[in-house]
Amino acid sequence: MSPNPSPTPPANPRRKVKWKYVVSIIGACIGAAAVIIAAVISKSTTVNISLSLTPIATITPTPVTVAPSPTIKPTATPSHPVLYRADFSQGSQGWLDSSYPPQWTYSATDKALESDGSLPCCTPVTTLANVVLVAPYMAHVSDYAVEARIKITGLNQNHPYSNDQPPFFGLYVRGDDANGQGYMAGVGWIYTTPNGQIGSNGPLSYLIGLGSNPAFYNTLDTGAEKYGLDTAWHTYRLEVKGNSFMLKIDNKPVYSHLIHDNLFSYGPRVGLENYNCLLQVQSFTVYPL
Repeated sequence: MSPNPSPTPPANPRRKVKWKYVVSIIGACIGAAAVIIAAVISKSTTVNISLSLTPIATITPTPVTVAPSPTIKPTATPSHPVLYRADFSQGSQGWLDSSYPPQWTYSATDKALESDGSLPCCTPVTTLANVVLVAPYMAHVSDYAVEARIKITGLNQNHPYSNDQPPFFGLYVRGDDANGQGYMAGVGWIYTTPNGQIGSNGPLSYLIGLGSNPAFYNTLDTGAEKYGLDTAWHTYRLEVKGNSFMLKIDNKPVYSHLIHDNLFSYGPRVGLENYNCLLQVQSFTVYPL
């Protein structure tokens, strides 16, 4: 009878637990190593990618020389040269400082020269001083333009009417003195009867040459033109050049054609004229032509 085999010692539960612990530690180390290796690989890949994005060649831009732009000077707006200017908003400007027709006054309220057209005109010619207000300026050239801002508000109803003295207002140019020669251009009425019936043409824009042998361009055949007069402000401009004359109202020619006259080729005096009209004047200017 064989002896009884040695009994197998029972498993040590503490040793078994310790072994499992070792295994878990080893697994953790392996995992940590794997993470480190992955990080190294990832870093290496990032470097490789970064290197792969390096430009193949560096392009140096070629400098370009740009010529400086020429300096462009602003175009100056040509100003109209002026020989003389009176702005009556600033007072009478010397127009009423010496001998002048008493029908002319200055309105401080309206800041304008005024005329009631109450003095008689124009027979004999020596009475021209009644209606012409001469400017305190003498033009030393023969070609120029006279311009005034004028408003007519009506007619003087207390005035005697006749064909010799129809209502008329306008500009005075090429005068040698207030009583003698020169031209008047503006707007007037032509009467058909001595007691003041206005002709069918109504107001006309026309020219008169004054002197011992006066010249009248006050019919449609001689260059006058019908004009629709109102009580608003308008700019009246008379251009005299050589022996030609043109009246413009608000920069629009109102004669049917240039009027030609050689009665007076020169005269230094300029001014305003009024007979039987109620007028206001804001300004008076002389321009060279």
